[in-house]
Amino acid sequence: MNFIGRQLDKVKRHRLITLISLLGPILSLAGYLWLVFYSYETGPTLVVHFNNLDGINQYGSFGDLAWAGGFGVILTFLNLVLALELANRDTMLARIVTGVNVFIGALLFIGFAAIIGVN
Repeated sequence: MNFIGRQLDKVKRHRLITLISLLGPILSLAGYLWLVFYSYETGPTLVVHFNNLDGINQYGSFGDLAWAGGFGVILTFLNLVLALELANRDTMLARIVTGVNVFIGALLFIGFAAIIGVN
């Protein structure tokens, strides 16, 4: 059996883990695309980091955020693949990786929403 056939077989056997873990890449990609479409309306400089005590303390360009968004999407997709690989060996660990994947995707989405809100 070829590689793609084996991966599709894992997806069929572990549908619940696949569907829940797929939320991570979907959330991170949605936040990233929201930032991309929003950045056409802003100037070349974006607020990258701020806090309540100091205010704005770091500026950056769209390229800085593009690297972070691309890395987040790749990271959550690799966690999805890792959860599928672990599902055959240890179901509990696969569920933990799935939960962490959704958590990372949600944090990335919230981070991009906060950057959009400040700009």
